[in-house]
Amino acid sequence: MTKVSVYIDGFNLYHLLGQYNRTTRTKPFNKYKWLDLVKLANCYMLSKDHLVDIYYFTALPTWKNTDKHKLYIQALQSTGVTVKEGRFQKVTRRCQLCGKDYVTHEEKKTDVNIAVQLLRDAYSDSYEKAMIISGDNDIIPAIEAIKSQFPAKRISVVVPNKGFDIMNASDEKHRIKEKHLAQSQLDNPIKTPTGILNCPQDWTK
Repeated sequence: MTKVSVYIDGFNLYHLLGQYNRTTRTKPFNKYKWLDLVKLANCYMLSKDHLVDIYYFTALPTWKNTDKHKLYIQALQSTGVTVKEGRFQKVTRRCQLCGKDYVTHEEKKTDVNIAVQLLRDAYSDSYEKAMIISGDNDIIPAIEAIKSQFPAKRISVVVPNKGFDIMNASDEKHRIKEKHLAQSQLDNPIKTPTGILNCPQDWTK
């Protein structure tokens, strides 16, 4: 059996689930937000693969209500997913149209946290294959370091959007399709030792 650890870029995946289709004026993947990441990872596992760890990298905004996000994190943890949190920080940017500066928030540390965990687990020999669910090319240097230091380890990349460069850096390449999202939904409700977790109503349509 091949030991597999999975590393999921929550923001990359979130943008797929929340993206807007201008033609239909809908968010076609919104109904799949109650996503079971263990089931999703299994969509891309080979028959000889054995899942040993699964990590979800995310950050909670401090300027808006995060109850749904916290609920989802609880749901993921109930399935054995380890959640790693980054942070947001304020940044000043300049509008390309009017030339005025404005303040926005930018997520920090997710790609770094993924890279550090990938390398840490490689050195501790936690996995024989790492599956990365992300289209973020900033993770490529970590992949290259692993392939250089541990040539026997394989890298599988699953992209939720465009990510050609990161796919080219991998040994196995997959794309998330709607059928994968549809067959990878969490139970609703979820019974946990501390209570019942229900999918938010606006995540079901």
